[in-house]
Order: sequence, then C-alpha cells, then structure tokens
Amino acid sequence: MDYLFLDTFALAQLTKSHCDLLAGFLKKHQLYLVISTLQLMEYYSPILEANDRTDRAVYLLTDHPFVIADVHDIFNKEEEAYPAILKALPFRLNSRDVLDQHSAEDKTQILFKIFHHGIPEGGYHLADWAVRNNEQKKDWPDHVAAIIKNAEEKYLIKSKAKFLESHDLRFCWQIVDAIENLNKPALQDKNFKRSIQKLAQMRERKDTWRMRGIHLTSLLFWYDYIIAKKKIKPSDEGDFMHSFFFPYCKYVVTDNSRVDCLQTIQRKEEKYKEVTFLNMADFTKIIK
Repeated sequence: MDYLFLDTFALAQLTKSHCDLLAGFLKKHQLYLVISTLQLMEYYSPILEANDRTDRAVYLLTDHPFVIADVHDIFNKEEEAYPAILKALPFRLNSRDVLDQHSAEDKTQILFKIFHHGIPEGGYHLADWAVRNNEQKKDWPDHVAAIIKNAEEKYLIKSKAKFLESHDLRFCWQIVDAIENLNKPALQDKNFKRSIQKLAQMRERKDTWRMRGIHLTSLLFWYDYIIAKKKIKPSDEGDFMHSFFFPYCKYVVTDNSRVDCLQTIQRKEEKYKEVTFLNMADFTKIIK
C-alpha cells in the first residue's frame, strides 16, 4: 500500500478548502491516508455536537481508504525488527476491514465514534489518552533540554561539525531513551529489558539508520534544536512524533521549515529518497 501523510494543520486546511481535489488525488494515485492516533487526540472533543473540523475529516474518510497508526507501534516494531529493517507501516486499523461492508450512513456513524471515543476494543480510549498526551506536551521542553545537556556532556555535539557529516552527532539513542522514558509504564516487563539490550547493541554498532523512523526523527531533532537553535515549545512533541511515519509514506505534507530540513536529509541519505516531501502550497499545486 502507498500512503499520504498530512500533518494536522494540512489535514484541517485541505479538508476545508480543497477537499474534492484531495479526494481526487487520493483516488488517482490509489493512496491510503495515514491518520495518527495523535491526530485523533488533537481532534478529540468530549462534546459530541457538530464540529466543523471533524465533520470535514469524516466526510473525506467515508469514501477513501485510510489507516490509523500509532508512533509507539512504529518505535516498537522497528526496535523488534532490528538489525533487520522494518519495511511496512504498522497500523492499528485499516478502514477496508472496518467500513467496506457498511452503508455510507453507517460509515459516517462509525467514523464519528472513532473521532469521539477512539478504538476502545483495541485498548485506545481517546479521553484517557488525550489527558496523557497533554501531560507529555508539558514535559517535552524538559526532555529536550535533558537530551541536549547529555549530548553536550558526552561531547556528541561538536561546533565545527557540519550537518549530517559526523556520525558522532547522530545521537539517535538519546531520542530512543527519551521515548522509552515517556512510555515506561507500558514497558515495565520483558519487552523493556529486551529494548535495553538492543539499545546497547545499537550504540556499539552505530547503525541506527536501520530503524528508519527513529533515525529520521533524531536527525530532525538535531537539526531543529542544535543547528537551527529553534525555541523549544510543548507543541513540538507532536511534530517530532509524526516524523516516525515519514519513511513509510509516498507523500508527506508538512510545514515549510520541516520540508527544507527533510529535503536536506534526502540529499545526504539515499534511504529517504523514495518519499516526496511537500509544503502546503506545493501540494495544492499538484492536486489542482
């Protein structure tokens, strides 16, 4: 399957102003739209009355295939596959399996339930996860500061080194540690011990590139906070979490600064060249 990922802003704007064009593009290229569980949390509202943004998303998804994917599944599957490379995007729900046998009216009702409640039968309750996500956003600046401080103390950051030219600067394992720490309640078992062993192996071999989503996220982290010295904001957490999806997609639509960084990475790293990264303006041009 080929995938299109739209960041949350792009999804909201395109379903508002170019929904039919977007639908035509999905159909023409036989693309599945990737909806992240984080986006469901960002769309979540406990109020069940009409919500224009949700209404537009439901209108699009009623007629076009999509998958719901979770960043933690990618993280776990990449780590589980290592040293092999994970080829396919893991997902929690494929709309073909859930919606195809239903009428258009029933599809709409099912989609509204997903946007308002999540996937309870899969253990994904939006109300609970939205609260947890808000707490994680608050903690994000402290996590970033700790990662950078640790890298500085271990001399992983060298001021004269150029972007992507030093393996010492690819402190992907720092990102891995941060993600692990954010999710320790779910990892206090044999899986957590296994992940620690793999982390040690990864550090020794310096081949984090085998975990494509984790590696790309670490490069984006390094570029934004070390090279570009961007201000750390709680809302950044979602942007970085979504970058785990990018290597598994055919098209990714995100903001200008992120596209510039991703295209820089593409020029250096062959493994990401199959993905087309576009900003909103450029994507709008190609769907017209």
